[in-house]
Amino acid sequence: MPQVIMPSSHQPNDAQPAFADLAPISGYHVQTKGLTGIERMLLVSDGTFTPQLEALLGRPLVIKVLRNGEVPVDARIAERFAPTPVTTIWRRQVAQADALSGRTYMHADSYVNIDAFGNDLRRHLIESALGIGRIARMLPRPPEREPVGFYIEQNEAEALELGLERTEQFLCKVYRMKVAGAYAAVITERMPRSLLAIRQSG
Repeated sequence: MPQVIMPSSHQPNDAQPAFADLAPISGYHVQTKGLTGIERMLLVSDGTFTPQLEALLGRPLVIKVLRNGEVPVDARIAERFAPTPVTTIWRRQVAQADALSGRTYMHADSYVNIDAFGNDLRRHLIESALGIGRIARMLPRPPEREPVGFYIEQNEAEALELGLERTEQFLCKVYRMKVAGAYAAVITERMPRSLLAIRQSG
């Protein structure tokens, strides 16, 4: 099974591989070598990462919005939503942090087809400090989640931002949300592999 090792970068979250370069996640069967049981379960989970990470850590997490704004639709972004046509894309980068200590544990990078959401949800995307998964759950019908693939990333800049003292490997999961038959969001979740090897807490 192929894995993509992204090089160290001082532009965290920007150098994302093309869909064709991702190691596939096929249904509920993940053909992987070298990943832990926790990592495999997270790859095939059908839901947002926050409650799973809270369960692993044994403490509450909060969302910190790092970047939130409209970005131009280039060919690379359009490809990630194909075959759904997109005209307005909102990029939303958040970190999940310990509610008590403030330590950051994970980054999520979402490209959102803003036209796929109603006015109230657009307001939440723009103004609120909620994760994309919680915002999507406000829809009358829950969105479909389609796993796309995963890769292993080596990113020194992001490791430093997470408070890690050395270059860190990240397990990066990519999935898409579909609303009323149209692709509404493409999300990449980046999880430090050292965190996913944590011992049972408390």
